[in-house]
Amino acid sequence: MGDRKVYLYKDKFTGDDMFNGAYPCSLIDDVVFCVEGKMIKKGGDSFDLGRGNAFSSGGVDEEVDDTVEMVINVIDTGRLQQTSFDKKGFLTWIFFAVYLFYCLFFEF
Repeated sequence: MGDRKVYLYKDKFTGDDMFNGAYPCSLIDDVVFCVEGKMIKKGGDSFDLGRGNAFSSGGVDEEVDDTVEMVINVIDTGRLQQTSFDKKGFLTWIFFAVYLFYCLFFEF
């Protein structure tokens, strides 16, 4: 068996995991990663343990709520969380990110 490396990409400023090398990605202008994700179905799975309705208290199969949720695989498997910024909060965050970027590459 050959050695297979899985790359984990982290945010340079926060150290947070962003994505891993299992997903197709490309680097744009040596600055931004573009990661290809797909919509997948999550939930709604049914499992048969081979016992039929033996675990049921009655003799009738119970109705199960099979809700299927559509998610993006990169976000779901990475357990990424949605952020909520208002305009002022976003501007504060982006100015701080630009400042960190500047400090990292142009050390003053």
